[in-house]
Amino acid sequence: MGGNPWRSAGGKESTFLIAASNSKNKSTADYICSGTDDDVQAQAAMDTLPVTGGKIFLLDGTFNFSSQVTRAINNVLIEGQGAATKINLDGYTPVFSAGSQNGWVFENIATDSGGFDCGTKQNEIINCWKEGTKVNSFHYPAISFRKIASVEDAGYTGSHDVEVKDGYAFSCDYSMDTFTVIDIHDPANPFVVAHLTDGTRLNGIHDIVIDGDYAYVTNIIRNSVASIDISDPLNPFIADELVDDNHLDGTHFLVKKGDYIYAADLTWNHDSVSIIDASDPTNLSFASHLDTSSVPGGGNSWRGIAASDDYIFVGSYNTGYLIAVDVSDKASPSIVGSVLLESGGHLVDVKIKGDYVFVTDTEHGKVFSVDISDPTTPAVIDSIYLGETNYIELFEHYAFVSNPDDQSIFALNISDPANLSVIGSYGDPTRIGSLAYASGMYVWGKYLIVSPRDTQEFSITIFEIGQGVKRLEVLNYLNCHAEDNDYVHAAVTGTGATVTVTTGITNPDLARTVSITTTNNGSTESNCWVYGFDLNGNALQENVLATPGATNYSENCFSIVTQFRFMSSITAADTVSVGISDKIGLPNRLASADDVLKIKINGGDVTDEFSMATDVSISRMTLDMSSLTAGGIVTGDDIEIMYKALLNTE
Repeated sequence: MGGNPWRSAGGKESTFLIAASNSKNKSTADYICSGTDDDVQAQAAMDTLPVTGGKIFLLDGTFNFSSQVTRAINNVLIEGQGAATKINLDGYTPVFSAGSQNGWVFENIATDSGGFDCGTKQNEIINCWKEGTKVNSFHYPAISFRKIASVEDAGYTGSHDVEVKDGYAFSCDYSMDTFTVIDIHDPANPFVVAHLTDGTRLNGIHDIVIDGDYAYVTNIIRNSVASIDISDPLNPFIADELVDDNHLDGTHFLVKKGDYIYAADLTWNHDSVSIIDASDPTNLSFASHLDTSSVPGGGNSWRGIAASDDYIFVGSYNTGYLIAVDVSDKASPSIVGSVLLESGGHLVDVKIKGDYVFVTDTEHGKVFSVDISDPTTPAVIDSIYLGETNYIELFEHYAFVSNPDDQSIFALNISDPANLSVIGSYGDPTRIGSLAYASGMYVWGKYLIVSPRDTQEFSITIFEIGQGVKRLEVLNYLNCHAEDNDYVHAAVTGTGATVTVTTGITNPDLARTVSITTTNNGSTESNCWVYGFDLNGNALQENVLATPGATNYSENCFSIVTQFRFMSSITAADTVSVGISDKIGLPNRLASADDVLKIKINGGDVTDEFSMATDVSISRMTLDMSSLTAGGIVTGDDIEIMYKALLNTE
């Protein structure tokens, strides 16, 4: 598996915190220095790390070393609090040395003139200061996202895909059979300039690629590929279409390479890939079709597709197979290789970079990297779990992945395809609109354009991509309350009409997901809308089902609840109460679940009781405390959480 090189070390024994004599939060630390010979504590922490490596975090304050600290192991992260963490030695000897080891990172630390010794291998210095001078020696920093604009398009319902050309974004509204043009010359103030709607020829418009003065789109209900003339972005028009109820049945994705378009049918009973001659965009024609029924598993619903000069790579939404097709002879393509990424996988999107393709699998929630240097024997070399994955967009050494379920986007470092890692994320805390069911993406300069499908009239959302930094934060929550099904409001009796409650509300003791508990005496399921604010003051509203005889939970953490409202299907025979759960909120975003470093309950370290991959949601910014051996938070618990917050520096 890929990810952080320290991931395999795991457990609290691979992460240590060291406090200076003048640090602010000494109680959090595993080692506390005296201000003299502080290298003794630093070396002790280093020597206690497992042979697989680990992390050492230095709190704010001044550390005075008398000797250099080092150890002959790989994969060591040493991180401070920026310029607030200062290490002094003798002014010429490096305070830490990586020697001949690999995978060392020095981050957010100030030193005297000795600095750090990165050794002879691939090691990094990130956002450090050497006697007041900023020092960086790194490959790919963290990525942060800043949402700068969303386009509301009244009467339309979002978009499945987006591409950009000459300051215009072009998007596909599947539900409204509409091709939309948006002026983004000023990314902070985008606006719609044209709609091209055709209920017949653009029926189910889904995917888009642009080449020259033409956009090429798939129409999954029409079973077609169409070319659209965009030479005048304010007046786009359909130039031609190619319809085939067999070979283009439900076709979702297409890719264009040179004069040819490659597309595949989604419906399993046809099992084919088509090559379309687009040398004349006004006269599209088939060059050939390829029968793919011989691929193991059969009944392949082809979806994502990517192209190199002589090969295309196509992913199955039904079986989890990726196939390599030799298309050097356009009239006679042939399957030359295949690989099963994971049994039962639903492969959605496929993108190519050099000798590798990157594939999303929405069924298993993963991104796979596949070595295609020999197309006859494609091989999976890594995968990383992100939750539900949808589209993927590649840019330089990064991959951006959309997650429609969590309404979020992730940034991956793909510089080493055998070691994928998350280096940034963004989630829409409202779950209503600008990232709802995030789908297609396009990188335009320093901007990421995202198409949110099935939304409330949002066509695109624009993010500024920035360099992020991570800051160590410590949260202290005192005298916390156990999960309680009527903590926010005691049971309210239904009336057979809509009930809105704005009084008698007790706010959660800390930001938590809220629970809706309903009795079961004859009512039917109802929507229950909860309104309030998160712990950063952002307005929230979320629909949590009121299911008779059950307790359901919000996905967002509420710090303040201002009102809740349930519908007429809750009769006078039943009640609805609002409570708090064991999921608590974090005030700042994480780049990775691995950035939750230490959790203490009543002063005792309980980090090992958690599985960060499943208990931490980096899109929702939540930590599930139900994994505690005690079964969750116990009333009176003091909770201390140390994590690395991802901050935007631009």
